[in-house]
Amino acid sequence: MYIFKPCPVLELIPLVIKVANGEHAESPYVDYFQTAELTINCRESIGTDLDGEKGFDFPLRVTVEPAKLKVITRENQEEGYLDKTGFGFLI
Repeated sequence: MYIFKPCPVLELIPLVIKVANGEHAESPYVDYFQTAELTINCRESIGTDLDGEKGFDFPLRVTVEPAKLKVITRENQEEGYLDKTGFGFLI
């Protein structure tokens, strides 16, 4: 889980690059932790979004489902492999 805190606009792109490279540990603008379950509450009445569609209301409960997402690649040649894209997802 990455939590991004408000930061100066000029530092935003370098911060995203640091996170992508795993170099964000010393940044005062990002917190990182791992968890199997998380509940998110919000004081404001705002909506959530799931791929452009209205999402769930708060509080949001997020859980990790082990082995729930199967990634099909050219290397594993399993059923469902999409040659045009080079990979596929099965949920």
